[in-house]
Amino acid sequence: MTPDDTRPEVTGGGRVVTIRCRFDGPLVVEVSESPAGSHSHIQILVIDHLGNPFALPTKKLLALCRCGQTKTRPFCDGSHKICGFEAADLAAG
Repeated sequence: MTPDDTRPEVTGGGRVVTIRCRFDGPLVVEVSESPAGSHSHIQILVIDHLGNPFALPTKKLLALCRCGQTKTRPFCDGSHKICGFEAADLAAG
């Protein structure tokens, strides 16, 4: 199991939004599936500094750039792989 695959146990039965710092890569936002019989609704918005929402990609995962080199700001386009970006952020435990 890689560090990207670890998820803390969450209780309460609702949907969970997980934001993972990928090693030398973007922030990945993922929403868990609804538990059976649950009707919980989660809406994710990415808002600019003027309060305007960005149109979100239609993928299951949302990757937000951390390297600053993407051509699709604020979303990741893979530029971190060629620009030498390094980030191995660890949560204080």
